[in-house]
Amino acid sequence: MTREPMRPERFTALLDAYGADARRWPVEERKAALEYLMANPDARRLRQEAAELDRLLDAARPAPPTAGLRERVLAEAPVSRGSGERRFVAGALAASLLLGFVVGATLQPQTPAEVDEADFLRLAQLDGSYQDF
Repeated sequence: MTREPMRPERFTALLDAYGADARRWPVEERKAALEYLMANPDARRLRQEAAELDRLLDAARPAPPTAGLRERVLAEAPVSRGSGERRFVAGALAASLLLGFVVGATLQPQTPAEVDEADFLRLAQLDGSYQDF
């Protein structure tokens, strides 16, 4: 099975969607993207710009949910007419959703186990970005 070479538009789309860290790129496209990156100075420049944006985004911390947001979520949660237990369950569900959003916004993404270290070392030598990995 022959692999198609990475196109400039697809490489830019990978950076836009997944950021500069190649460990976040789809496994099936990673090798072609790294080869493209190693062979193309413009790609390295684009990756550096994406890395700068990644650093800014990683440094930003989401604000905790306000009391007003909590009240709106609870107010819009479906409440069935019936026992207080059902209302409690609806409120608990809304609170769980809110907690899920907060936790999801604060967690760092996990990297897949299928990382080809040799590719990353070559990339690091190429552009001096070893600290990014």
